[in-house]
Amino acid sequence: MDKRVIRSYAFSERNKKTISGSFRNPSKRKQSNIFLLIIISFFVLIITILCLLFSRIFNISNVSIEGLKTIDSQKIEKIVSEQEKNKFFVFSQQNLFLFKKDKLIENLSDFNFVSIKINKKIFKRSLIIKIEERQPAIIFLENGVYFIADKEGNIIDYRPSCQAISDINTENNKIESTSTDIIASSTKISTSTDVATTSTTTILNIDIPDNTNNNSDTFLKTLDPNTCITIDDNYKRDNLYPIIENISNNKIDENRKNIDISSEYIDFCLKLYNDIGENVDFGLKSIVLDESYNSVKIRLNNGPEVYFNLKNDYTEQVNSLLILEKELKGDLQGKKYIDLRYGDKIFFN
Repeated sequence: MDKRVIRSYAFSERNKKTISGSFRNPSKRKQSNIFLLIIISFFVLIITILCLLFSRIFNISNVSIEGLKTIDSQKIEKIVSEQEKNKFFVFSQQNLFLFKKDKLIENLSDFNFVSIKINKKIFKRSLIIKIEERQPAIIFLENGVYFIADKEGNIIDYRPSCQAISDINTENNKIESTSTDIIASSTKISTSTDVATTSTTTILNIDIPDNTNNNSDTFLKTLDPNTCITIDDNYKRDNLYPIIENISNNKIDENRKNIDISSEYIDFCLKLYNDIGENVDFGLKSIVLDESYNSVKIRLNNGPEVYFNLKNDYTEQVNSLLILEKELKGDLQGKKYIDLRYGDKIFFN
């Protein structure tokens, strides 16, 4: 039988190191590749983010406002537009990714909304603003400004009275006219000499009363005169809310978010408006808020003022007024007042 010869080779130390090294190198290369991949991915991510932030692809192209009934949507759009111009670091808030929803909610806080929800539609490049307004119930006139408020006295919106705007313009014209007259009538002093005659004009410094320090007047002047309201009979017929005119101390708070009147008073006024306001001849013209204790005073279309007691039975007082109107056969013209605050007794003059 042939014997097979198996040859063995002895590896030198150099060959051993080479063979041993061939098993370690792939692992090191793999680690090196992973590290390089991480670095490349990081830079790609940074470049991608910068492209998204600087690119106009995701700029806001549409602003949708839902839920508004009283407030003009253009007011909200203007606030959104102003925020878009503000920078977030070096980036524009026109980019939907950078537009700060919390900041917009803060900017809209003056409108005293019940709730505000803001959604971003990235691929549609849309900003959707869902607003829940307070329900208007009354119109409150104070210092030439009409405040629209709900049943709790929370202010929803405000607009200047056209009459107040007219009064401001008239007052400004008077001041300008007064200033011109003062300058025109300034004293002239003449000095005669043999050589020449010198004429000197002295302008008198006279303090002109300035009402701009009054916070109410200043606020009125900041309102857009184009949105002013004229309360006339046509407006009353179209308007669904009672008009309360304040002739006492100011009731509007500094932030112009609330009216300092009780919900009980507002409820009483709403009932009067619904029960009396429907009659054109005998209807309610306006409600006057003064400091009379527990009193609600209204003006009728045909002249007289009527006093109600906030704490007495509402139905009895209204029925007394209606009975009196029938007895007088609707002729209340010329009467100054009707007082229903003392139970079954009625006083009028």
